[in-house]
Amino acid sequence: MSEMFGLPEITKGIFPYDYYTMELYIENLGNIDEAMKFLPHNTKQEFIESLKAVNTLIDNETFDMYKFCLFYCS
Repeated sequence: MSEMFGLPEITKGIFPYDYYTMELYIENLGNIDEAMKFLPHNTKQEFIESLKAVNTLIDNETFDMYKFCLFYCS
């Protein structure tokens, strides 16, 4: 995509679209293991690295859903 539009290389990682519900989004505290149920098998480390890269990892179990969504969708 970036090559097509002449943009610098951008890596967004993976996003658990179906994990995001209005209730969870309002609470804004994502659970990594629960989110993994909506991602392909063997992507947990990649997901965690994506969270770390944009400073949305709160601790070993949770992440800031709003910040991660904002980054991913921008």
